[in-house]
Amino acid sequence: MIKVLQEFTFDEEVDAKEISVSFGINCDGSSLDPDHVTTVLNVQPSSSWRKGDAYLSKTRNPKNGKIGEVVRPRYNTRWGIETKGVVKSNKVADHLSYIDQLLSPKLKEIQQIIEPDDVFARITITKESYDIDIYYDVDSSLLMRCCKLCKEITFVSLKCEKGT
Repeated sequence: MIKVLQEFTFDEEVDAKEISVSFGINCDGSSLDPDHVTTVLNVQPSSSWRKGDAYLSKTRNPKNGKIGEVVRPRYNTRWGIETKGVVKSNKVADHLSYIDQLLSPKLKEIQQIIEPDDVFARITITKESYDIDIYYDVDSSLLMRCCKLCKEITFVSLKCEKGT
């Protein structure tokens, strides 16, 4: 008699609740103009702002614990692309392929934009999953092309409970 002690799979679609990939160009100084990035790349960002732009933020009153709203200035400049809501897949490779197809043809322009020391480009891969094990099925050539677009790739893993 054979008894199954544990079942596992390397199929990331089974385990993943949601996957998203973001590509962001950030600058703490003043050498990045998000409108210029949009024009040069001919790509509409998912989000962009300038350092000092006002935004509505949440605040908590320490006396009564109530949540309120406050207008604050942005501390940096950002131009970014998100795959969430655009790519309907629970495979990291599909999300990275979207970024690759959208931005790799503009590699030279991106490298010029991120050349200054105060400009930083990052790809963030976020996976919400029901299990703590993290694995991705991504072709190495795709990952290497994405590496050329930025200065850093980060992986974020969020564990969620079944039924959430």
